[in-house]
Amino acid sequence: MQEVHPFRVIEPGYRWWNLGLRDAWSHRELLWLLMWRNVSTRYSGMALGFTWAFLEPLALLLTLANVFPVFNRVETPYPYPIFVFAALIPWLLFTKATMDAAGCLQEHMALISKVYFPRILLPFASVFRDVYDSIIIIAILIAMSIAYGHPPTWRLALLPLVLAYVTVLSLAIGLWVAGLMVEYRDLRPIITIVMQLGFYFSPILFPPSMVPERFLFVFQLNPMYWAIELSRWVFLAQPVSLTAPFYIVSTAIFLGFFGGLFMFAYHEGASVDAQ
Repeated sequence: MQEVHPFRVIEPGYRWWNLGLRDAWSHRELLWLLMWRNVSTRYSGMALGFTWAFLEPLALLLTLANVFPVFNRVETPYPYPIFVFAALIPWLLFTKATMDAAGCLQEHMALISKVYFPRILLPFASVFRDVYDSIIIIAILIAMSIAYGHPPTWRLALLPLVLAYVTVLSLAIGLWVAGLMVEYRDLRPIITIVMQLGFYFSPILFPPSMVPERFLFVFQLNPMYWAIELSRWVFLAQPVSLTAPFYIVSTAIFLGFFGGLFMFAYHEGASVDAQ
């Protein structure tokens, strides 16, 4: 009698309400493999390799800290380099993680078109390498803060909450546009331009006290405003007051993240066809 082997039928599904979280959990080992792959391959093939993880943020810091004050006199209660660097940590994580999460399907198209696995793992694996890079930048800032006479305090233990806030924000945006970016390639340069504009509309190079009072409520609706101010609270003990816009923005991020999961589930099934 011929032995019958069990088999599994994989069919394309476009059920947006099915997030496939149970399937993703059963493939959790794959998530760790994807995370390590993203970290290990980021600097592969480069002559300086892992050194770029230090050089890139340092070059940006030196440019901003030395050029910007020449054209715009900025008074800060802390040394300007660490004042800017404390803001760059959440901002660099936000920009990189958002672009990586948004482009995760497009970047791994060769893989997802050949092998089945829960594609919801891709955006989470993509942002992990950016969180990993942030840890390196944090170590640089801690050393700089000690050199400038502002050693870290107990607040540093709360830094993971700030990084989690930024990561969820990046995932919320990335999940909404990941599927669309495969079909509409123009989205990538559009998001890049929006990021560049957001840099100057966020309190990175200047303190929020320079913003006129009548515009402060709208200015605080920028989610990165709170990430930057909380980062400075962690590293520099700068006072921060959580006002109504913080709770509005936090609620919007929470809803946007879960809405993005459904949006990703809706679009990822057709991503290979769009390619």
